[in-house]
Amino acid sequence: MELKFNDSDYIIRAEFFGGLLINKRTMEKYQLSHLDAIYLLLIKAGISHDRAIDKLTQYRNVLFEPDLSFYLNNRAIVEDESNSISSSLNAETKAKVIFDNMDYIQRQNFLSAPIELTIYPSLNCQFDCEFCFDFRR
Repeated sequence: MELKFNDSDYIIRAEFFGGLLINKRTMEKYQLSHLDAIYLLLIKAGISHDRAIDKLTQYRNVLFEPDLSFYLNNRAIVEDESNSISSSLNAETKAKVIFDNMDYIQRQNFLSAPIELTIYPSLNCQFDCEFCFDFRR
């Protein structure tokens, strides 16, 4: 069984604490560990499950077992019928880029962007925006 990341329903956002898995439909957010974030990014890049586990072992020198039942039950990863898995050379390059990016992000001590933004529009215009085309000024 080959797996692929469900891009249509989920977003992965790498952060200094690991990452966020965000459901686009419900806006539910799941906090990911560094290893889980890297694993999902490797799967998203088209690297097979077994090769992703091997890369985590090789680069991080840890035994990692992802919670596949959680990812499959929530449909964050799904079975790949197309078998569009990366070649080994391409997988090596993609894995290196992912690990380098995660190393850089991990050294930061702040979020890359806001997680949520709430806007409360108002019908009261101040007529003082720099780009305002209203001639009442």
